[in-house]
Amino acid sequence: LDLTPEAKRNLRGQSITVSFDYILENAVVGRGDTGFGFSVKYTDGTETYVNAFIPAETTAVTKSGRFSATAKIEDKEIDNITGFQPFIYAKSTSGTATVGRPKFEIGTKATQWSPAPEEMARQKDLETLVPMSGDSRIDGVLTVKNIVIE
Repeated sequence: LDLTPEAKRNLRGQSITVSFDYILENAVVGRGDTGFGFSVKYTDGTETYVNAFIPAETTAVTKSGRFSATAKIEDKEIDNITGFQPFIYAKSTSGTATVGRPKFEIGTKATQWSPAPEEMARQKDLETLVPMSGDSRIDGVLTVKNIVIE
């Protein structure tokens, strides 16, 4: 994962908290099977591992929540982020494990997931929606089946 020079400077010496939502349904999960991890590689060849994996469950459990893990980034020149995959592992030996809504935050406190500002519909876009086939309007509320914003 390539980071901008500014991002590399901003991460130096910071704590980074990574979090994600999970649902285990009658699931047995092994250590390191559900979550994600990556490494911060420094120009001196050393690395800091950032691992966010829910603890192993050796008997079937049903539970859900938000899991978080925090790692301290060293205050030295960052080369890159390595081993980063754009997905989260969800693996169980029985039952179902579901994960989603990852969030990366500078600091030691995880907060609830929220969409990025660029993912939010703008009010002016919503005001100009024109009902199409399959859409309906009840009491002034437009229910839309498909949205295409250009």
